[in-house]
Amino acid sequence: MSILNAIICLILSVVPANRLLVPQGEKPDKGWPAVLLLHDHGARFEKGWQKVIGDNPEPYYSGMAIGDSLAAHGYVVYCADALYWGSRRSHLSQRQFSDSLGGPGEWYARVLADDQASVRYLQSLPFVDSTRIAAAGFSYGAYRAWNLAAEEPAVTVCIAAHWMTTLAQNRYNDSWLCMARKDQQPFAQIAASIAPRPFLLQYGTTDKLFPVSAVDTCIHYIDSVYGGSPVFHSEKYECGHVFTHKHLQNWLFWLKKHL
Repeated sequence: MSILNAIICLILSVVPANRLLVPQGEKPDKGWPAVLLLHDHGARFEKGWQKVIGDNPEPYYSGMAIGDSLAAHGYVVYCADALYWGSRRSHLSQRQFSDSLGGPGEWYARVLADDQASVRYLQSLPFVDSTRIAAAGFSYGAYRAWNLAAEEPAVTVCIAAHWMTTLAQNRYNDSWLCMARKDQQPFAQIAASIAPRPFLLQYGTTDKLFPVSAVDTCIHYIDSVYGGSPVFHSEKYECGHVFTHKHLQNWLFWLKKHL
């Protein structure tokens, strides 16, 4: 761990809702590029940023702490607990919590506002190149990433693994309450508005949460908005709802090329 990382970890130890990782080595003249890493839902709420940073990643990340891997490859990484996860956990059920905020749409509006604040935070750091900020995530983290990129021009690159579908295929249950948007726009239409910025979308052939037929329909629409530009790229994996070493390898390739 670098001296700078040690100092930052000491400071943030009193604020357990987030974690910031800084690469080792000499800072580039304009600062390091940064990745806002957005954690998943997972139907487990005791952890937020700890799902993707540190010594105890969730099983569906194939044993990898993906935040630590990104930092090791030269990216400042920031991850914060979303509302209802980790240090921001509630004793209420998801439905009760959603109702307490005002009903469907309000929960995600607050998550999005927090994610936008995270972008502002990264922009404010003197060792970050504020023109090179990516949003990336798996599952609910992917949903947050492309929604954030659509709303936030300061996100210059988007990477989303295993969250894309049509409204018709959307499986609504209590776990979807944190994702409900007030405007009910088609997901592909929102994601396509990221254009012309680079956007990597990954999905699995046996992912039961997101049927391939629905994902392919969305990809067709997004690609049409991008006009076939290679800065939008979709990758199909022979897997279910998991994040593999190959996913991460391709994240690193995409970031090196576009961020």
